[in-house]
Amino acid sequence: MNKRIVLIACTCLLSCQVLRAQDAEQPLPKQKVKQELLPAQSQPHEVYLGYGIFSLPVMIHGLGDLILGGSIRDIDVVGPVMAGYTYFPSRRIGVGLEAGYTTYTTSFRSDGEKERNSYLVVMPHGELYWARLRGVEFFSGVKLGACFIQRPADYGSGSQHSIIPAFHFTTIGTRVGNILGFYMDSGIGFDGLTNAGLSLRF
Repeated sequence: MNKRIVLIACTCLLSCQVLRAQDAEQPLPKQKVKQELLPAQSQPHEVYLGYGIFSLPVMIHGLGDLILGGSIRDIDVVGPVMAGYTYFPSRRIGVGLEAGYTTYTTSFRSDGEKERNSYLVVMPHGELYWARLRGVEFFSGVKLGACFIQRPADYGSGSQHSIIPAFHFTTIGTRVGNILGFYMDSGIGFDGLTNAGLSLRF
């Protein structure tokens, strides 16, 4: 009698182990796998639009106007306005391309003449996402590229053009949201000291 009980118990245990092994070998449903992926894996593309304040060209112009003092009547600054694309090859790395545009217009008291300087910046960029929480991400990054400058000619009418290197170092940034998100970052360079905007991942 005892032998029969032991034999039945061993048979039940062996059957349970076989069933567990079969369940482990079965692949997870595609929908469940997709739900477990992080945003950067399931949506590897991102487009964004933002606005910054106190970019490096604006601060340099502001310092020059501060030296000129009373000869300036008004200053009008637009930008930088930024638009860009990011691709995520992994859950912590983002690479892409950004374009930004800034204008700095100065009005003089003497004759009311306006002097307008325009900056078109194109920079490839890379970011490291060093913290990812549910719906919140933190990152740092670097951008290197070129700045196309248009400013008034030194003599006579018209304008002159030049190209200089452009850069931006993002010390810290944060993004809130999943597919549609709001971001804000701070750094130094041809973007602003502070930048904010919207991004869409797909």
